[in-house]
Amino acid sequence: IRDVLSSECCDREVMGHVITRKTSSVAGMEQTITSLFHCLQEMPENNPVNTCYTAGIARLGCQDELELVVPFRPDAQIAMDTESTFFGIIQL
Repeated sequence: IRDVLSSECCDREVMGHVITRKTSSVAGMEQTITSLFHCLQEMPENNPVNTCYTAGIARLGCQDELELVVPFRPDAQIAMDTESTFFGIIQL
């Protein structure tokens, strides 16, 4: 996540999200974490509201897990109202 942020931002207040994939090894003991998609943008510090989106195609394995991360914002809230947020995955 730091690699994504260091290439995107500088001294500004930045907010956004990163979608990562956790892939377990065959033995199930070791996980690989890969950043799939990210959307980071400059935000006002007093009212940071993230309205960016990501989309793309990624090959997922049977035991893979997807994770939505809001970097450096432990108190960030995600609106789960149907009219304001959509999380979706389509199998091709």
